[in-house]
Amino acid sequence: MSTPSMQSASSKRAGERAESNVIDAVSELTYLPDTEVEHADAEVETTISPRAGLPTIALPVVEQGTLVEIKSAMVRLESGGHGRFYLRREQHEQVRADAGVYLFAVCEPTPDRSVLALKFVAATSLDEIGAGPGGDWRDE
Repeated sequence: MSTPSMQSASSKRAGERAESNVIDAVSELTYLPDTEVEHADAEVETTISPRAGLPTIALPVVEQGTLVEIKSAMVRLESGGHGRFYLRREQHEQVRADAGVYLFAVCEPTPDRSVLALKFVAATSLDEIGAGPGGDWRDE
């Protein structure tokens, strides 16, 4: 039987795998370790223009030097429900203060977390809806 801490560790590994896949899929991104920046996963190395398969919301382009927080969700959970993105209020405030963006990734519900779809969203545009997409803020 799995414990909550085992599930959390498994979720963390799955999230890290998804982040790695996203960074591999978007060549303009470079990985940022937590020791460098805790509230972002990547930085834009070369300006990103919207394109098929990589749309943006509230951004004409994603400029070089922009910090990127990657959020992933599985397209479908083992329970049959749809995956969800979770945002942490404190982290969001830091991403917003740095004029950062979110890169939302929908992934296959498999251990390798293959990326199905991506979308950039300006952190400030999430303030307009008052919570993370599809739900409330996560406080942990």
